[in-house]
Amino acid sequence: MASTVEKIVENFPYPTLTPIPGVPDYEALAELHTQVNSNSSSIQSNLGGGNHGLLAVTLEPAELIQSRQLPSSHQLTLEQR
Repeated sequence: MASTVEKIVENFPYPTLTPIPGVPDYEALAELHTQVNSNSSSIQSNLGGGNHGLLAVTLEPAELIQSRQLPSSHQLTLEQR
C-alpha cells in the first residue's frame, strides 16, 4: 500500500520533474519553476481562500500578488514578509 506522500506525488501534474543536466539556463529553470508551481497548486488547501492550492509556497510574494490580483491593501502585508 502506498504511503500518503506517494499518493499525493502520484497525483501531481508532474510527479517527476524534468532533470536539468549540466549548467541550467533560463529556459530550463523557467520550465522547472512552472512544473513546481503546477504541483503546488494541485494540492487542496483552504488557506488564502482555497483557490490556488499551495501555490504561495513556491511563488515570491510579488508573483503571488500578480497571480491572485490582490487588492493593494494586501500587497503591503505580503511584500513586507
